[in-house]
Amino acid sequence: MGLATLGMLAVYVHDRVSGTGIRWGEAYSTLTNDFTTLRTRLLVASKDLYGDYDRLSAEADFKVNVGISGVVLSSITGATLDDTRWLAVWVPMAILITRGLKALREATSVMAQAIIAEVVKSPKFEALLGTAETRQNDGYR
Repeated sequence: MGLATLGMLAVYVHDRVSGTGIRWGEAYSTLTNDFTTLRTRLLVASKDLYGDYDRLSAEADFKVNVGISGVVLSSITGATLDDTRWLAVWVPMAILITRGLKALREATSVMAQAIIAEVVKSPKFEALLGTAETRQNDGYR
């Protein structure tokens, strides 16, 4: 996730939990751990955003998996054939892994922006906020 998006998501969480008695770190962790389950909700809420998220996520998976497989294969081949030139394959594979991780950050950024814009809402995060609200209301009786 880019630093700008990370900062915006942190501000969003801070604004939502301020005055509720919930620790910021707990709320932020709850929200970010729920990213993978929000995928279906994003599909229902916005097909365009989901298309961007899904494309970037699939691209990231493909590049990272091919890059790791290429490193392992070239290492085994280099060790088996006693030819260290096979290790030169690591360079393009490292570039591929790096680009895959960049696509993963971009996919996460799309999801974070959808959360900030309240296109999708995390049920776990909302439940955490609801629990805090219930505790506050019970305290005033």
